[in-house]
Amino acid sequence: MSGDDDRERPLRLINWKPRTQGMHRTQNSPWLRETCPENPVWINPQDAEGRGIENGDDIVLDAGRKTVDAVAMVTSGIRPGVVGAMWGWGRTGDGATSETIDGETRPAVEADGHSDYQFDEPMTEEAGYAKGRDAGFAINHVQPLDAELGDTGLSDLVGGSNAQYDAFVDVERR
Repeated sequence: MSGDDDRERPLRLINWKPRTQGMHRTQNSPWLRETCPENPVWINPQDAEGRGIENGDDIVLDAGRKTVDAVAMVTSGIRPGVVGAMWGWGRTGDGATSETIDGETRPAVEADGHSDYQFDEPMTEEAGYAKGRDAGFAINHVQPLDAELGDTGLSDLVGGSNAQYDAFVDVERR
């Protein structure tokens, strides 16, 4: 992990698996996608204010190797200097996007429709409509790459899994 003094971006990106989207396969369920249509970026009010970001704003998350579009969720539920997002969104497989194999293109799966169930307002997220399987962004796609190995993410030296907390990002209002 790089020291805080030599990082290029000021915010540490963390992530977690929510109850309804614990695996990438769960994005195939329209009902589960209705419970939370995409993964917003949690940002502390102090960090948001300095960037002119308000709850619900469209933002760009810059991770260095890649930038992604996202939605801001301004909350005191995350500490200053840290942003976070749920894992499991932004799929490209399983019919989420069109695929071309041996010159034959298969279109993305059609929209799933919606239910008329409406959620309460605590998080003020849109509900009742399943967005596409490609909604949101994939956390692994913005993780830093290993400089020695190339096109693979940094690995945790102890457990061998992706070094999930070594990503530093910046966000700005779109």
